[in-house]
Amino acid sequence: MTVSRQTVYRRLGHIGLFARRPVRCVPLTAAHCRLQLTRSREHALWTSQQWSCVMFSDESRFSLQSDSRRILIWRAPSTRYHQENPTERHRYGGAEWLVLGGIILVVPELTCMFRV
Repeated sequence: MTVSRQTVYRRLGHIGLFARRPVRCVPLTAAHCRLQLTRSREHALWTSQQWSCVMFSDESRFSLQSDSRRILIWRAPSTRYHQENPTERHRYGGAEWLVLGGIILVVPELTCMFRV
C-alpha cells in the first residue's frame, strides 16, 4: 500500500502535529541553571537606583555561510522550547559578524562599575 506525503501531513495535522524547524541553542548544564537562579535571586530585591547602573544589551550573530536549516521536526503548537524539541548547537562555524547594542539609564550622581 502506498500513501502520499500529503496524506501523512494531513493526518499528522489532524492530531495536532506540524512540521517545524527546531530551535537551535547551546545546551545549558545543571551548573548553568543553578548559577542563573542564584543570580536572579540576588537581584530580585534591587532598587531602581541599583538597576540604573546596569547596561542592558543584546547581540545578533550573522553567519557568512549559508545554513539552509532543512531539518524539520514534527511537534505540537506552543511546544517550540520543550526540552525534546531544540537542536543543540555548541558553537558557530565559519566566518560571521557579531552585532552588539546596549542601553543604560545614566544617573549623574552615581559612578557605576561594570564587571566583565
